[in-house]
Amino acid sequence: MSRKNLHTLPSPQKFYYTGPMFRYERPQSGRFRQFYQIGVEAFGDESPRMDAEVISMLRHCLQKLGLKEVTFQLNSIGCAECRPAYKEKLIEFFAGGLDTLCPDCNRRYHTNPLRILDCKVDRCREMRKDAPKVTDYLCNGCRTHFDSLLSFLELLEYPIL
Repeated sequence: MSRKNLHTLPSPQKFYYTGPMFRYERPQSGRFRQFYQIGVEAFGDESPRMDAEVISMLRHCLQKLGLKEVTFQLNSIGCAECRPAYKEKLIEFFAGGLDTLCPDCNRRYHTNPLRILDCKVDRCREMRKDAPKVTDYLCNGCRTHFDSLLSFLELLEYPIL
């Protein structure tokens, strides 16, 4: 029997995982070091069709668990070409309100302004409501990919917010 490496097998390759995971760093307040997670990975196919397949599988699993009215919120982080322009827009947007951001977000402003969008502090959440949307700054390739994904999901009649 010959042994094959994954990179020599035909694409796409699809994998799933499920089970207990462990946080390496100290957990945040209200979180535990151990948690359970499921995930899916698809390698060798970067098409929006594959993204739609993964979302379809997720929807199916959630429905099997008894969740009937499932909606999805989709976003994009862009690519190395379009993300810098979006980061600049975020820096411009948050520059006028640094005094209202929490200490973590003040630090994030200088290190990685995208992380401000993850903050759970109420005043930061309130401030970012009017922040520029990444989907308004996607390059042509990312825009085409994102719009194609939305089209596939529309064909599947998936509710998207």
